[in-house]
Amino acid sequence: MATYIIYNDYSTVPHKLSGGQTIGLEIHQMAYAFGCTSSAALNNTIFVEYKIINKTANTYPDFYFGMWSDIDIGNAGNEFVECDVTRSCYFQYNNNGTDANSGSTLGYGNYHPTQGVVILSGPWIDGDWIDNSKTWDGVNAWCPNGIGFEDVIIDNERWGLTGFMHNNVNGYAYQAMPTTASQYHGVMKSYWPDNTYLRYGAEGHVSDYFYDVPSKFAFPGASDPLGYGTSGMAWPAWSPSYYGDEKSIGNMGPITFQPGQINVVEVAYVFAQNTITTGVQPGKDLFFQYVDEIKNLYTTGNLFCNSTTNVVKVDDKNDVVLFPNPASDKLYINGLENDYIVNIRILAVDGKLIKELTSNTRTIDLNEMETGIYFIEITTENNKLIRKIIKD
Repeated sequence: MATYIIYNDYSTVPHKLSGGQTIGLEIHQMAYAFGCTSSAALNNTIFVEYKIINKTANTYPDFYFGMWSDIDIGNAGNEFVECDVTRSCYFQYNNNGTDANSGSTLGYGNYHPTQGVVILSGPWIDGDWIDNSKTWDGVNAWCPNGIGFEDVIIDNERWGLTGFMHNNVNGYAYQAMPTTASQYHGVMKSYWPDNTYLRYGAEGHVSDYFYDVPSKFAFPGASDPLGYGTSGMAWPAWSPSYYGDEKSIGNMGPITFQPGQINVVEVAYVFAQNTITTGVQPGKDLFFQYVDEIKNLYTTGNLFCNSTTNVVKVDDKNDVVLFPNPASDKLYINGLENDYIVNIRILAVDGKLIKELTSNTRTIDLNEMETGIYFIEITTENNKLIRKIIKD
């Protein structure tokens, strides 16, 4: 299954989160997944491809692409974050012990999963008419986790994961979310929001570090044996020591984004849970196994499945009427009288769940919803239908 979304920032209104000015990008985003009975790795992965187009006459130097993730593993208050430089991924997992329920959120108990984001291929690096090396020569691009390096083909190199940072809403002040455009750009270059660079070890801040060494990657463990993130000098393994409600930022760049240029970023969201052996490490080991399999399928051009699961048939019954549509306060369902309604979900156009009902109701209260376009998904004992509705 796949879904395709196109959006842009052509508006003159500043970006909502950062307050930064719009830069005229158009993004084509395709999310897809395989229901694959022959590959647990494929069956537990969602892929997302971003095609980013510079629709302006402006050249943007020092341009970075950042993937921000809030990976809540059951109870969100006991999470660690790490990255694997060699595998070009970052991931989150629970602290050891029991992952207890938190309010209405169910924990995973003692069978701890790991979920992460794999950079399958980042943006193309700037052309330099050479086949760049994976190892540092003091001048040319150095990226042991990218693709297209040392393959005898000129200017086909693409960045992998070039940096990793994290935020923690319950952590120290310097770990707070960025709030300005310069802070967002800085985080993608491994700077904290207080404009100090990430240092190697401990919590990685000028107030708490092991080595006064600039680092591109927070918590790489022992996954950076070449010292890619520390200017070519390897240091002892660095693992997280503080946990909480962590957020992750995986970075790719820099490039010079030329007018009319199209760049493509492809990532995979991988989930792994060992349901046989308790503890954190079994889930992490399975995650690494899945990541290696997914990366191999991608790089060899074999990203497909010959044994897919059945797709649930969606029967959009024409005799069902939703009225009034547009609606301001109440939406009524006419039809399905002989079919018991099991679940009703209202979704924003980006897929975010806005409202959910689990009763056999024919009346939906829209008063608390904002004006806009939504999709309503009605699941009955025998059918499922999806319709577009408008809230006045």
